[in-house]
Amino acid sequence: AEDRGISEDYIIPTMGEWEVFIREAVVVGMKAIEQGVAREKLSRDELTKRAEKMIKEAREATALLMKSGLIPPVPEG
Repeated sequence: AEDRGISEDYIIPTMGEWEVFIREAVVVGMKAIEQGVAREKLSRDELTKRAEKMIKEAREATALLMKSGLIPPVPEG
């Protein structure tokens, strides 16, 4: 949200802004490592690569399921 400018009407990114969730996952992962609760100690780059891969795969699977009619499309608005 900060990249686009936080306002009264815009404080949370949309699902279409999926890149934001990669950054969020990396920050959470880095904090878990810092606090000693992470099972693996990964670099910021590795966390970024893993988060991007997982999020892209989930988005692609969802798109395929919507295209095939197995799940309904996202409602407009």
